[in-house]
Amino acid sequence: GCQHLLRGLRLSTLMSWKANVLKAGTGNDDAYQLSEVVEISLDTFFSHNWSVPRRDKLLALCVHFNLLTAVLTCFFVDLIIGTLNVFRVLPSVRFAWKGHTSGITGRLVTLPLFLLVLLLFNDVMPVCLRSPKFVFLDKCCIEQTSLRSKREGILKLGAFLRHSKEMLVCYSDVYFLRLWTVFEIACFLTVCPDNDLTVIPSVVPHVWVIATTMAYITEVLSIVVNELFKSYWVEALCWSVCVYLLAICFRKLAEHKENLRKRLTTFSIKQCALHEERDRSMVYACIATLVRASGHATEGANEEECLQAFDALVRDEMPGSFLAMFGRFGFSSKHLVAVNMLIWMPRAIDGLASIEETGWHLWFRQYLAFLLVWSTVVVPLSLVVVSTVANWKVEWRGVRKQLLLIASVVAGGAVCAIGRIAHRTLFKHFSSQLFTAFYFVFILLAHCIVLAVMSRSPGSKVARCKSSFYCSSSGSNATSPTGSINSTNSSSRSSGSGVWDLSLSQLLPRTWRPNNSSGKRHGDSSSQI
Repeated sequence: GCQHLLRGLRLSTLMSWKANVLKAGTGNDDAYQLSEVVEISLDTFFSHNWSVPRRDKLLALCVHFNLLTAVLTCFFVDLIIGTLNVFRVLPSVRFAWKGHTSGITGRLVTLPLFLLVLLLFNDVMPVCLRSPKFVFLDKCCIEQTSLRSKREGILKLGAFLRHSKEMLVCYSDVYFLRLWTVFEIACFLTVCPDNDLTVIPSVVPHVWVIATTMAYITEVLSIVVNELFKSYWVEALCWSVCVYLLAICFRKLAEHKENLRKRLTTFSIKQCALHEERDRSMVYACIATLVRASGHATEGANEEECLQAFDALVRDEMPGSFLAMFGRFGFSSKHLVAVNMLIWMPRAIDGLASIEETGWHLWFRQYLAFLLVWSTVVVPLSLVVVSTVANWKVEWRGVRKQLLLIASVVAGGAVCAIGRIAHRTLFKHFSSQLFTAFYFVFILLAHCIVLAVMSRSPGSKVARCKSSFYCSSSGSNATSPTGSINSTNSSSRSSGSGVWDLSLSQLLPRTWRPNNSSGKRHGDSSSQI
């Protein structure tokens, strides 16, 4: 068998300081030696373009693998800071304009800690975790120095995907202009029906870093300027600058999506570039095999007909499906709410320093209720408004584009102002504990509505895209994907070397391949291994 080809790169090696392995360049023996043989399966198949700056790819990996860890770490640290604030262990400042004492440690520590864990967690991960994660990176996991070994690895790309738990795509404007990445996404959509596919646009990680950095600067400035000017207006101005930068990021993401839509609707595989032209015929042959085996071309179709069928399939199915995975912001709503709470929670944590002066009931009203309504309702809704206005008329440039960005900031600020005024007015006139309880229930319901507005339900469109790649275009012999797909994938993945002895077409899910004239299944593993 060829199971020795299953090699993976440790995530800690891939994401080590400066991520030198992500530098563009041809593979060599040193890069190949960084990977190691994996016995069972790979955790992630990383699909990217080498022309994309390594900084963008490293940030995409950090957001994908470290975001949840960074958020949970900060929540845990905030709980410790809050406990110490209650007992007045940490330093606090009495703000004259507030009329009571407030801590400052939470606002000074939380967001820098978030960025440190997000960007540097994998440098210490081998010490923290016993079972490392393994990632497929073509330059390190396929031997590049030998043409024979390189061809052998390329032909077994389907087996690499079947042995991977998920596929991570770092999308850039050149993704569908490079033949290798087109080949990888085609193999995934055809061979792996129930594996996860995550698409991270290269601009999105910059949104996280810019938003977190600007939020921290604003929080630090607010501690000083609010005390000097006795007003929220200076703080509001700082937040307006932060929102303006976010609007620029949203606009850039919208331009990415528009370019992708145009590129996919006019897609031609022959226009895709390749670093080494001698590999083009081999990749064409593999794609033709996938198209024939999935039923989108007859078994007797020549390579040219298969490539034309593949072009048509991409143009018809990929634009809506692939774009749906971007969502409104390029990241999920749960991630937005989690990081948003992380930005505003330190205020509530620092407010615990005034418990002895104000009491728990006032803290619930002034800090906790404000935190929940602000982070789960007002800010997410304002970002929806900002992105909607900023993404309008994507073709506009110059002065008109800048006016749109300014209008988006004004619209988002109006939503925040209405939310703040409504919150303060309600608690000013209704201060009973029963009202507080009803208010928390209202926040929960409003949050569910906001999530429904933010969600675009991309899952169904992605599933439709996958089924279009699997099923025969005539639909004569294709069957439902439910039930047998999971068992097929599980048996193939657990069967060890069997998968590596199958050809690319034989790796297709057997229930989704058209039956041959004798009525036997092409994917019967008992006869193919």
